[in-house]
Amino acid sequence: MDIKGRSIALLAKFQSDNKRLALLVVVSLLFLYVNCFIIIKGKFNVIREKQRKIQQLKKDFDAFSKDLARMQNMQKGNKSVSVHSQIKRKNLASEEELALLLKEISDLADKNKVIILQINPIKETSAGSKVSSGQSTSLLINLEAIGGYHELGYFINDLENAPIFLSVSEMRITPKEGDYRYQKIILRLRTYVKK
Repeated sequence: MDIKGRSIALLAKFQSDNKRLALLVVVSLLFLYVNCFIIIKGKFNVIREKQRKIQQLKKDFDAFSKDLARMQNMQKGNKSVSVHSQIKRKNLASEEELALLLKEISDLADKNKVIILQINPIKETSAGSKVSSGQSTSLLINLEAIGGYHELGYFINDLENAPIFLSVSEMRITPKEGDYRYQKIILRLRTYVKK
C-alpha cells in the first residue's frame, strides 16, 4: 500500500473514532443530565423532608424539656410549701370589672400559647343563680379556644389559680381537624360578680 492509501485508511479510522467519541460524549452528557437533574433532585427532596422532620422533633423535644422542668419545679415547690400556705383567698369581680376579667383570661391564654376563638359572658338568670347573701350574681363565661394538649392544661390550671374566683363547670376537648398536635376546647367558666 502506498502512502496515499494509508492516509485515506488512517483518515477513515479517525473519522470512525471521532464518531464513536462523539457518541460517547453525548451518552455521557445524557447520563450526567439524568443523574443530576432527576436522581439528585429526588435525593434533595428527601433530605429536605428529613430536615423538616428533624426540626419538628427538636421543637417537640424542647417543649418536652420545658414541661419536664416545670413539673420538677412544681414537685420541689410542693414538698417545701405546707398545705395551709397554699390556700389563697379568691376575690370576686364587680360588674364594672367584667372587661378586666375577660382581659385577664385573654392574657392567661396568651401566656400559655392558647388561641381564644370566642369568649362570651352570660349572666345566669335561673332562680338558683343568686349567692345566699344576695350581693353577688352568677356569671357564666363560654370560651372556645385552640391549643396544644399541655398548653390547654396549663391554661386551665392558671384559670383555676387566678386571683379572681373562676371555676370550670363544663369542658369539651376535641382534636383539631387536619393537625393532630392541636385540640379545640370548649369551656364554660363560672364566676360570681358583685353587684
